[in-house]
Amino acid sequence: MVGVVVLVAGCAGGPSLDGDDPAEAADGGSGDAGDAAGGDGDSAGASVAENRTALLVEAGSYTSYWQMRATEDGVVTSETTYTNAVDYDRKRTAFSARMASADSVQMDYETYHADGRTYQRQGEGDDATYSVVDGEFRPGASVAMTTNVDDADDLAEFTNEGTETHEDVTVTRYVRTQEPSWLANRAETDSNLTWTEFRFTVLVDEDGLVRSEGWEAEGVDEDGSTYVMSFTYALSNVGSTAVEEPAWAANARDQ
Repeated sequence: MVGVVVLVAGCAGGPSLDGDDPAEAADGGSGDAGDAAGGDGDSAGASVAENRTALLVEAGSYTSYWQMRATEDGVVTSETTYTNAVDYDRKRTAFSARMASADSVQMDYETYHADGRTYQRQGEGDDATYSVVDGEFRPGASVAMTTNVDDADDLAEFTNEGTETHEDVTVTRYVRTQEPSWLANRAETDSNLTWTEFRFTVLVDEDGLVRSEGWEAEGVDEDGSTYVMSFTYALSNVGSTAVEEPAWAANARDQ
């Protein structure tokens, strides 16, 4: 099951700023490497953590959220969501993955690890299946931690819009409105669709952690239908995440 989740995650990997089309390639970053360097635009002097993992281990816990979504006239046509919670102090993790279209759910998967045991749930309701196996605490890289901004160079084309408070943490807001090359190429390929708006916002805290990252592209076709593609990554509850046993874990033990 883990292999399936990783494979599916690769097919829906996070899009690069100016790289491949996210619908055609899996291009993301671990966020664990990269020198802090300035850019050519208003983001000069930006600092992004060289080792994100070290900061999170020091904090003791965190929750990450990753989502790709597409809508047509306000109706969700596809949506892939991953969440990952890690509690280093108690050696617990919780991960979930869900992939759905307008009329069906292709994947609904969840894992929970505590006290040397890993619980898994596939599906939901009466159709759910469960398993419990012995395993080690392995809070390694997760698809829910895949981001586009790995170092300060990735913010070179962004504008620094100043500082603000985000979840009680001081962050710097960086914004880019120039559409990436893959979006422009898609517009040339599909002459019936015109992309009209693009906005990419990144929030970086004083330690260089990317706390929030997201972009949204909006377009309209020749019939007037509106299309929106969006990507969201969020890092929350750093140092205050408590991973608790989910209700379905009892069913897993029973089976």
